[in-house]
Amino acid sequence: MRLGGGGHNIINADFFSHLKPYKNYSTPKPQWQLDMRYPFKCPNDVFDGVFTEHVLEHFYIDDARALLKEIYRILKPNGTLRLSVPDLGFRIQEYLKDKQNDSTKAYASEHIRKLTQEYLHLSVWDYERLYYECERIGFVDIALSQFGNGRDKNLIFDLKEREYETLYVEASKPS
Repeated sequence: MRLGGGGHNIINADFFSHLKPYKNYSTPKPQWQLDMRYPFKCPNDVFDGVFTEHVLEHFYIDDARALLKEIYRILKPNGTLRLSVPDLGFRIQEYLKDKQNDSTKAYASEHIRKLTQEYLHLSVWDYERLYYECERIGFVDIALSQFGNGRDKNLIFDLKEREYETLYVEASKPS
């Protein structure tokens, strides 16, 4: 997760960084290690924007909802949330496509396994679920986005290697 403050200073935060000493970060190593299941130790309305990439799927739905509420709390009014998750719709389409092919149908279920079990995934997401959860919390202007393109160029940190399987959504905290 990356948090953008006034003047677009970026703070990198990672829940798992202490478990991945081997990881090479394309941006500076996280300065803020935190357990995203709990409230952040910062005041309300601090950040202009928050970017999360493949984060929510590592939480059960209740914990993911709590994280979204925390992001809402720390965003300034008119702040932007840019989030990306593995796309449930993409994996289902790939599964159905592979089931139609004699040479791939035996392995089609791998699409579902990757979505639900790989890398400690605990939840799955599509646009409608993300929209629902964001709207419940109070976000507005919830919309699909695209790889490398968004409302705030300072929140574009999308990894190219994840583009093919990723759902991008943006939302704003009302003023």
